[in-house]
Order: sequence, then structure tokens, then C-alpha cells
Amino acid sequence: MKLAILGGSFNPVHLGHLYLAETVLSTLGYDRIILIPAFTSPFKPGVRDTSAEDRLDMLAAAITAAPRLVIDDCEIKREGVSYTIDTIADITARYRPDGKLGLIIGDDLAASFSLWRQAGDIAEQADIIIARRLSSVPVTFPYPCKQLDNAIMDLSSADIRARIQNGGHWRYLVPEGARFIIEDRGLYGYSRAAETGPDTQHAPPDTALPPIPGKSAVSRQLIARIEGTVRSMVSSS
Repeated sequence: MKLAILGGSFNPVHLGHLYLAETVLSTLGYDRIILIPAFTSPFKPGVRDTSAEDRLDMLAAAITAAPRLVIDDCEIKREGVSYTIDTIADITARYRPDGKLGLIIGDDLAASFSLWRQAGDIAEQADIIIARRLSSVPVTFPYPCKQLDNAIMDLSSADIRARIQNGGHWRYLVPEGARFIIEDRGLYGYSRAAETGPDTQHAPPDTALPPIPGKSAVSRQLIARIEGTVRSMVSSS
């Protein structure tokens, strides 16, 4: 099976992440994309707005109806700072892909790639796929790579976190399952009372059903909403 990996904080996962994965699947012939949330990124050591469990749950809820996307929590289990060379070795040993793993990175990271730990070994052990995030002009890169001809989506997790914190518009920038979890758990400072605008009244507080015993962060209302959304997506496909 031909596999590629897409790593990141996914804090939160947003539509740009899923669009990028879909583009790689549809244009480069990969069978699966493995989404790998970092425990701590060497480039974002101070970003810890949510728990690893929250980020994993948002990812799982976001890809429920996407069988060609899978999640691996190897970096979270390792804890500490995540290095790509270690992840490539781990995923290759456990999944045994056909040929080299694909490694998806954004063009915003291409300029600093030579500073990554064992950058040359990464380039030898994986097929590097550079996606456009900042510019439609191909980037100069010192190693063999494939430059993805994807549309640029001006989305970032940092911007979405700021929108949520400030009561701005954000709901349609993240997958629906992830949105339910953000609202249900009050992530990133989310508060219905702090929001303004026409999209803030779409859902009442989750008071219709009591919490599941032992799972105070997840309500039956939330699970019912996610399951209903997934059923409707599957039935229409």
C-alpha cells in the first residue's frame, strides 16, 4: 500500500488539512494518508492550548467518514519534542508501505528544511511532497521533491484559535465533528455568550441529555449529533 504522512499540531484540525490530504490522494496516487498529531513540535514548543486527547478526538471526529485517512498517535505516545526522522522510521517499520513514505510539508517549511534533524536522511527515506501554502510559485528546495499543484487556502490553526477566543466567525473553517467537540468542551476559550453574529444561534446548549457517567467532557447530545452527521454523509455518498 502506498502511504503518505501529514504531521502537525492539528490544534485544531481545519478544512485546509483535509483538503490537502484529499489533493495528495487524488493527484499522486497514494492509498492512505496517515495524520500524525505532534506531542510537541520543535517549531511550536509553546503552543499547548488543548490536551493531546482533545486534539486526537477532534481529528477522529473530523475523519469518521473518510476511510482513506487514518490517525497514528506515535508522537503523542513518545512525548517530548517530535522529530520527523524518528516518525518516518517508526511508521515505515510498523506499516511496511510499498516504496518510500510520502512526507507532506508546506512551502512555509521548505526554506528551513535543512535545519531539521537529519534532513538529508529524511530526503533519502521519504518522498517529500511540498504543498503550496504561501505562494503559487514553486519553491527552491535542495532535495528531490514533488511540488503539489494545490489551491492555496488561507487557513491556520492559530487564526482559528484567535477567532474562537474573540467570539468571531470560525464554525465553517473546521470539520463539523471537530466543531461539536470545541463547543461541547469549551476549547480555546469558546463561550456562546461571548459570540456575536448570525451563526451563533444555530445550536442550543447541550442540556437535553445528561453527561455520560465517567465521561464528563462528552455529552450524549454531542455523540448523537456526530453520529447523525456521519450517517447523513455516508448515505449521500
